[in-house]
Amino acid sequence: MKLKFLIDKKYLLAHALWRNATPFPEWDDFKNYLWQESILGYQFLAGSPEALLQINKTSELIKEGDKLYKKALKRKEFKKLLAETEKYRQWLEKEWNKNEKKILGWVEELGGLKIPNKTITVFVTHPKFRNGTTLIEKYVILWGHPDDWKNYSLVYLTHELLHLLTKKCKKLFIMHALIELLADNEIRIRLNGGGAYFKEGKHSVGHPYLAKLEKKILPKWKEFIKNRKGKDLFDFEKKIKG
Repeated sequence: MKLKFLIDKKYLLAHALWRNATPFPEWDDFKNYLWQESILGYQFLAGSPEALLQINKTSELIKEGDKLYKKALKRKEFKKLLAETEKYRQWLEKEWNKNEKKILGWVEELGGLKIPNKTITVFVTHPKFRNGTTLIEKYVILWGHPDDWKNYSLVYLTHELLHLLTKKCKKLFIMHALIELLADNEIRIRLNGGGAYFKEGKHSVGHPYLAKLEKKILPKWKEFIKNRKGKDLFDFEKKIKG
């Protein structure tokens, strides 16, 4: 398996406009410029549903968005966003490549999951906008996030990767909890050379809505990773479900 770290300029811009954050002081002036150039184009690029109320044809919306995108590419603010994202992309790729072997080894050892011979694309966005999700059917990870604690990005790239490796599972609520127990907790602790489940320093780890289930199955989970006996995450999910 190989993770390929790329930047898609149009996605980078659209994601940055969609998110309510400021990566650097000039960003607000840049957004004001785009808004003045084309309100409709801005709303389209920013994913605003109000754009749909102002058109007769979807093709008009796409045309306005494309015209504004081409103008945005020439602006110094976008070039700065792109340069900062590229610097982050290089760092992220280096960190992953340095730790990939042991991370994937733990995925196999602890979760019993086979690592496919597949290239997964990671589209990188600016870390200030706190992005992290997957396009399951496309085998794509979308990522850009500050490291809130040591190895945060590596842990959550692993989390997103596990969503792809377990895509065939139908009971996503339970499997999501198992992904957090494996990536957010066990692999995090191993990567960082110590720590505790559900806490990293002053930070809580994992989605609050999964915490009750994860704590309930934690004893069985620890027994599972200690003595899998050829079982994998799918087997454990069925056991919990049953």
